[in-house]
Amino acid sequence: MIFDDATDLVFTNGVVYTADEQDAVYQAVAIKDGRIVFVGNDDEIADYVGSHTQIINLQEKMMIPAMIDTHIHPPGLVLSELYEVQLFGITSLEGYIEAIKQFINQHPGIETVFGRGWSWGALSGDDLILGPRKEYLDAVAPDIPVMLQAMDGHSLWVNSKTLAVNGITRQQNS
Repeated sequence: MIFDDATDLVFTNGVVYTADEQDAVYQAVAIKDGRIVFVGNDDEIADYVGSHTQIINLQEKMMIPAMIDTHIHPPGLVLSELYEVQLFGITSLEGYIEAIKQFINQHPGIETVFGRGWSWGALSGDDLILGPRKEYLDAVAPDIPVMLQAMDGHSLWVNSKTLAVNGITRQQNS
């Protein structure tokens, strides 16, 4: 045994992602007095087990460091800011239209425009009740699909081209 007394807790048979510089993955972890003292393979963990060690079989489930937020949205906002029109912070319908125009002008040849961040609070009249109209987007992008997610992530504003590409029409298909 490596320690004067065995560890308190051992996890085995897992997929232990360390989040270190090498993105190393192991099978087992040993903990003593609330601190990780060993990360390695199942065949090496026996040196850390004593008669009072609690052993938890992870049953090939993943263990990750606790300080990592596991609620992620790959690839994250960094890449979306490079490839999507960002409407956050704009407070008017006119501002949205101008941002979309600029985005299209900065990305000649773009085949589809994706974006996010519009707010219901920037709308008024019928647009506030029914949602922003496709015609606004049609005026700046009649030939390419435009799909813009609301700030809250629950609404999508699209143009006529998006509807057509997806077979959405006024007529019901049977």
